[in-house]
Amino acid sequence: MLIRTLLFGLLSLASAPVGAIVNIESLRMEPSAPVQAEALVSIDGKVGNSQKNAYSFSGQVRTDSGPFQNLGLIKFKYETSQTIKTADQLLAHYRWNYNIWPNSSIESYVQWERDVFKRLASRSLAGAGLRTALSESESFRLYLGAGAFYYEERYEVDSQNQIAEIEQRLRGNFYLSSKIDVAESVDFKTTLYYQPLFESLTNSKNPQDFRLLWQNYMEFLVNSHLSWVISYQLFHDSQPPAGVKTTDQEYGTSLKLSFR
Repeated sequence: MLIRTLLFGLLSLASAPVGAIVNIESLRMEPSAPVQAEALVSIDGKVGNSQKNAYSFSGQVRTDSGPFQNLGLIKFKYETSQTIKTADQLLAHYRWNYNIWPNSSIESYVQWERDVFKRLASRSLAGAGLRTALSESESFRLYLGAGAFYYEERYEVDSQNQIAEIEQRLRGNFYLSSKIDVAESVDFKTTLYYQPLFESLTNSKNPQDFRLLWQNYMEFLVNSHLSWVISYQLFHDSQPPAGVKTTDQEYGTSLKLSFR
């Protein structure tokens, strides 16, 4: 059994396209435990007539102590094709959660990220909100969150390292997350975020400025520590910076290691 598990893991790692997606909500929907951790790894490469190197790592840790919960997440992605860099992303997120009622909690969080190919030199944000459980049965979990965050974004000039734009704004943060037990060893998790700019909501003369993030993954359990994950993510920015497309989609398969 151990040899079969290791072979399965190595084959998944070798064949998986880069694009491991970790959702901060995914670990929160699991039953409480003192310490939990998840890591998704993906490696892809080619040598010969074409050359490609791609690496992706995503991981998160959760700790529970009475009504308190702490969550940390980090994501890294780097890719080159024919020696030309085609992806360079880094994200770090920390979230603190306090249960105020049996089905509701308050949360606060901070985040930092960069994405070279979106011209994003850095995004720093801090926010807070309320999270409520609408359903917590064994086979179906559903959560609703509402809050706001203040952020600063720094954008670079195309193909240069000079900062061209600095944006400091307040956005709402509303999300719906769910976990469905599809079968005995198959789970589906999805989260939809809606983040409107408060200024556009109160000023009818300006076009509405909002962002959508939809994260999904289907998880196939191999054993208590190893899973194979198919992931899909869609990000839409109604008013992106100049030269950046409004919608990005990302999909892939990854090997997931869990420790509880």
